[in-house]
Amino acid sequence: VELECADALPMDMATAEDVCSGATVTFADSEGEANCTGMAVITRTFTATDGCGNVSTAQQTITRIDTEAPVASVADASMTCEEYDSATEYGSYEVSDNCMSEVVVSWTEVSSTQEGSNGCFVAEREYTFTDGCGNSSSAIQTITITDDVAPVMDEVAAAVALQCGDGMPAMPSATDNCSAVEVTFEDVETNMGCSGEMNFIRTYTATDACGNSVSASQELTYNDVIAPT
Repeated sequence: VELECADALPMDMATAEDVCSGATVTFADSEGEANCTGMAVITRTFTATDGCGNVSTAQQTITRIDTEAPVASVADASMTCEEYDSATEYGSYEVSDNCMSEVVVSWTEVSSTQEGSNGCFVAEREYTFTDGCGNSSSAIQTITITDDVAPVMDEVAAAVALQCGDGMPAMPSATDNCSAVEVTFEDVETNMGCSGEMNFIRTYTATDACGNSVSASQELTYNDVIAPT
């Protein structure tokens, strides 16, 4: 007999005939090793006894089977970039199974997309719940990753003196706690000095993927100290 884990044990008696006095049938169960369900295989021994005490026996094996996947759900989570680690499990899950075997939980991160400022990235994880007999189910967890920390930009000199014909200063670099950083600049002309070149203020802005930014300005002045030839 094969039974699902939630099924009740059968109570059907064996039947017996006797040429003389008829027979009374009883049974006794003994448990063997547990199978993949976590439940023991039962050996049921039926004993038929006639009026003169003669007995005969027959055995039945009752085996639990599992064709049902675990039932599970995963709670969504929200955290900052500093807290998030793609290799760490977050949030909580609930899982139940119709049998008694341990349910193994695993997960993979299936996507990470940019969503704009503050609630900057959304990661999706697929959790898989597998019981001892190999039945499995899955659930998706959404993790919202927030970022309100501006990038850190290299120090920018407040003033730079240029000679006519010099190239522009190198762009500063920047790092961020969460995402890639783009550094841009904007020039605003101030006045024309004796060099004949227009002096200006250059403002560098470092912006991360979540819209957080930091700026620094420097005054660029043409300084002519070379005599005519």
